[in-house]
Amino acid sequence: MFAVVPQFFYLIHERIFKEVGKRGKLAESTLRTLMRIHRFLRKFGLNAGKIFFGKIHAPSAHGCATSSPRLPLRSVVARDFHAFGIDLLNAYGLTETSAAAFLNPRARL
Repeated sequence: MFAVVPQFFYLIHERIFKEVGKRGKLAESTLRTLMRIHRFLRKFGLNAGKIFFGKIHAPSAHGCATSSPRLPLRSVVARDFHAFGIDLLNAYGLTETSAAAFLNPRARL
């Protein structure tokens, strides 16, 4: 599990699309098409994110958590990460005493 503040996911999201944008319109179009296909697959419980988006996935991360402040699960960033096959969870808990005490359930985006 990878836990960071929401701003980190916004920066990663921006970096992904900036790098793809440097490769041209065909690369952008291909990425968007793969994301649409993968969103459809995820509706049926299939996650081929590591196959479609291997360079985006960390080798051993099974999920990502964020807290303080929460990341809206209906945001473009959360939706795009879901399309990449990476689930973002909002963690709740006292920072002073421990890490997350509660996580939101995985949302169907």
